[in-house]
Amino acid sequence: MKINIIGQVFSTTGYSSHTRSLANALNKIHEVKLITGLIPNWEYQCNDSEMQMIQRPDDTEAVNLIIDLPHNWPMYLNKKKNIGFCVFEGDKVPLSWIDNIKDERVNQVWVPSQHVYEAIKNTMPNPLDWLLLRDKVKIVPHGVDKSIFNPLDKLPNPIFTFLMNKGFRGELDRGGVQFGLKAFIEEFNKGEAKLILKINPAYALPLDQLQAIINKYIQESGKKEIGEINVIYDNLTPKQLNEVYNQCDIFLNPTQSEAFSLPTLEAMGCGKPSISTNYGGHIDFATPKNSWLIDYTLKEVKHDILYEGIKWAQIDIKKLRSCMREAKNEPNKCLSKGVNALETSINWTWKKIHRPQESTTKVESYLSLNE
Repeated sequence: MKINIIGQVFSTTGYSSHTRSLANALNKIHEVKLITGLIPNWEYQCNDSEMQMIQRPDDTEAVNLIIDLPHNWPMYLNKKKNIGFCVFEGDKVPLSWIDNIKDERVNQVWVPSQHVYEAIKNTMPNPLDWLLLRDKVKIVPHGVDKSIFNPLDKLPNPIFTFLMNKGFRGELDRGGVQFGLKAFIEEFNKGEAKLILKINPAYALPLDQLQAIINKYIQESGKKEIGEINVIYDNLTPKQLNEVYNQCDIFLNPTQSEAFSLPTLEAMGCGKPSISTNYGGHIDFATPKNSWLIDYTLKEVKHDILYEGIKWAQIDIKKLRSCMREAKNEPNKCLSKGVNALETSINWTWKKIHRPQESTTKVESYLSLNE
């Protein structure tokens, strides 16, 4: 089968990471043409398989798999078969997307999690619309590359270490870095614990503005000394990122909403349990066996027009602090959850997802569009 995968790969965004990983997975069993924006010296930023996919000739008879916001799908629709991949965070999707999702030229809509599936369902103007559409929407999860993300042999950390790997655009940011920072500063004193903050530069404040926010939280805490905070702003290769995951004892994901949260799954691939908000796409794989899950209330987003009328989770900071303290003080529980996290990751790989005999997602039959 021939597939045109349309999406960006030469950036550090979540869309880029997903497009690249899915293209590499599907190219092992199908003939994939990768249609993406090229940047200067792009040839040095892709592997042999990606080079081959980019240089393949266009084929208008191939299935189009469009990994982009739905309002951009019409630019890429061909006359044969089209699949739109919809990724969004919140209890609904933008109402303006429904026409794109219902478009008869879009044969299927793929989503990465039950969370996004329910968000589309919740946005339908009336129940009949969903009854007519639900068979068109398929859950096709992201996956973790176990050839890259694995535990490394290393000595135990001399000090208990938390890690967040997220973008951060300010104190209203969806990813919840602000909550993790506040909880760490308020809960831990100097020498008790360390926080590694890996910031995705694609979604980031300048470093001086981040430092100003950290200083404000320290001042508000009334503490003179806090636990160590290390900030990483660099673009890292997947191998380098694997090394960072292996430097922590636990992964923090105090998010307000996620379509999937690939970093949480990557950390699990390294045997690291998570402390996660009990809301979002990651709940498909983050469970009480491999994570601490934080209570929340839903709150309407007021500051971002893209999320107008949509709700995100607001976590309980006291509960977050309590989970962080428990993780540090109960090493056996942390280790047990970490073992379960590693086992979970084995069933959430790109290989499992793109081979239907190993996964309930049945990607092969979805691509054939014969259902």
